Amino acid sequence: MAMSTILNILRPVDRLMSHYDDVKACDKIDDTVKEFYDVRNADVVQALNSLDFYNDGICDGGITPIVRGHEIRGRALTVKIMPKNDKKPNYQGRSLSDAEDGAEETNPMNQNKGWKEDFGNVLHEYLDITQPGDVICVDMEGEAYQLGGDHLSLKSLLRGAVGMVVDGGMRDAFGIREVNFPVWTRHIAQKEPVQEMELVAINEPISLGGTKVQPGDLICCDDDGVIAVPKQHEDEVLDAAKGGYEMDVSLRKQKMNFLREEGVDIDIDFTPPSQRREVPANLSGVSEEVWEEVLQRTEEDY
Repeated sequence: MAMSTILNILRPVDRLMSHYDDVKACDKIDDTVKEFYDVRNADVVQALNSLDFYNDGICDGGITPIVRGHEIRGRALTVKIMPKNDKKPNYQGRSLSDAEDGAEETNPMNQNKGWKEDFGNVLHEYLDITQPGDVICVDMEGEAYQLGGDHLSLKSLLRGAVGMVVDGGMRDAFGIREVNFPVWTRHIAQKEPVQEMELVAINEPISLGGTKVQPGDLICCDDDGVIAVPKQHEDEVLDAAKGGYEMDVSLRKQKMNFLREEGVDIDIDFTPPSQRREVPANLSGVSEEVWEEVLQRTEEDY
C-alpha cells in the first residue's frame, strides 16, 4: 500500500496545515522552540559566531537532508547506537559469489526469526518516549548501516516528531520522500545493522556530526545542514539571531527596491522558509489505536 494511502487513513486531507501553524498551535511545544521558527539557520550560525561560539554547534556537512525544502526546530531526543564489541553472528547466510549448483535453498533471515523483531523493539524504546516537537537525533558513529526507512519515518511522524537526524544510514529514500518526513542522514544505506550495531543509550549526551548534543538541546535543520544550540545558551542565541534576521531583511529589501527602480522585475518573500512549509505532520501525536488500525489495514502487504 502506498504511503500516501496510509497517510489518508491517518488523517483527513482537510487536516493538512502548514507545519509552522501546527507548531504554533501545539501546547506541548515550548515557546522558545516556537520562536526559533521565526529565524533562519543562517541567522542562528551568525548569532553563535557573534557570541564567540565560533563555528560551534554546526554538524559536519556529511549529514544532508533526504527531502529538501524542510526547515525545522525541535528538542533533541538523543539515541546512541554503536558497533558491537562482540560481533558473533547467530546465523550464517549464503554467499552469492560462492553459490553452488544444487545447494540447499535456505533463507538465512529465517534461521533466527527473532532478530528482526528484537531490533524493532529496540527502535520502539525511543519511539515510545518521543514527544510532540522532538527531533530524534541518532548517533551511529557514522557507520553505513541503515537504521530504518519509510515505516520508521511514519512511526516517528505518528509519535509527534518533527524530524530525524541520523549520523549513520537510512534506507527507502523514495518512501521517505513520499511520506515527506524530514530526515537528515550521512548515508543512504542498505546493510542491516542487527548483527553489527546495538543500542547503548537513550537521552544521554551524543556526538552528531562531530558536535556534542545533550538531550533537550535545540536542533535547527534546513537544506544547509544541522545546528545544535545548547539549552543553557538558547535565549541569548535567539536574541542575537532575531537581531541578525531583522538586519538582513532590511538590507535585502533595500537591494530589492534598488533593482525594481532599475527596471528589474523581482519580488522576494521575506518570510522564513519554516513558516511556509507544508507537511502532513500531526504534532499533537497520534494514538496507538490509530497506529494499530494502520497496521491492520496494511497487514496484507507485509
